[in-house]
Formats: sequence, structure tokens, C-alpha cells
Amino acid sequence: MTALNVAKVFEGLPRVWAGFLQDWDRTMRSRNHPDTTRYNYELAAAQLARYQKEHSPDIDSDAAADDPTLVAKGQVEAFQAWVVETRSASTTLNMHKALQQFFKWLVIDEEEADRSRWTAPASPRPSRSSSRCSAMSTPRRSSTCVRERPSRTCATTRSSPAVVKTVRPVGSSILTPGRRS
Repeated sequence: MTALNVAKVFEGLPRVWAGFLQDWDRTMRSRNHPDTTRYNYELAAAQLARYQKEHSPDIDSDAAADDPTLVAKGQVEAFQAWVVETRSASTTLNMHKALQQFFKWLVIDEEEADRSRWTAPASPRPSRSSSRCSAMSTPRRSSTCVRERPSRTCATTRSSPAVVKTVRPVGSSILTPGRRS
């Protein structure tokens, strides 16, 4: 697989943010994270840094734009709200998970940030705008999809597992032949 150019993510970032992201990249490479994971995680953190500098309405965002250890929970929540408005809820959820990992690394592994300063904001809710279940070709009428096996692609399986219909002859055992419990 061709390696993604992760260094492009760091371009234009303040020196402190770029340094932390390069250190985080090294840590993720040493833990054998896939290139795409590293790229997506670092892109989310870099976008947070750029948001602090260019779009944040928060008075304290100038300090956070220069140093990730000064980012507060409210600033991350404002960033998430901005991402929901400009992109989608699922993109916001992916960025939330990436930022969760970044700040966890910053607090626990690097011991650079104070845990009380950055507590994880609540996870954004996925969008429920579709009136169709991806597993069915008809409009959704209930909160459960009927499928042959559970599927992660079915929007309704997030809250309740898919129903599995199984037909067995009367008197048959679910144990394999020749085995007794």
C-alpha cells in the first residue's frame, strides 16, 4: 500500500501543534496503526488547530490555536458543532473519536496536558435523516430490520440488534451431530 503523505497535514500549523502531531504520528507508527488511521486522526487534530485560529468565536482560542495543551472542552464542542454545520454528523463522530485518541495520548502518554482541563465532550449523535433502512428496499416501519444475519450497515442496528429468523425442523438439536452436552 502506498503510504499517505502525512507530512502535508502539518503544513501551515503552529510549531507546537506540528511538533505534537509529529510525535503522535511516531507513536502511532510504533504501535503499527494503519496509514489511513494515522492520516485521519492527525487530520482531525490539524483541523481543530486551524479552526481555533480561523473560526473559533471563543476568546481563549488564540492560545489554543498555538498550543494543543491549552484546548478546553468547550472549544472542542464548538469545533464539533461547526463540523456538524459544515459537513455531516458521521464526519463529526469520526473526528470526535480521533480527537479523543489525540487528547488521551497527550494526557496519558505524553503527560503534557492536565486531565481536568480537557475532559471528553459528549459524543455527537449520528444523523437519523434517512427514512429508509439500508438493509431494506421499502421504507422503515419498525425499529428493527429483518435480515439473515446482523449487519453493521443497517442504521437501526445501532440501537437494537437485527432479528435473525432461523427455521429448524421439530425435534432437531442446535448441537452438531455426535456431540452431547
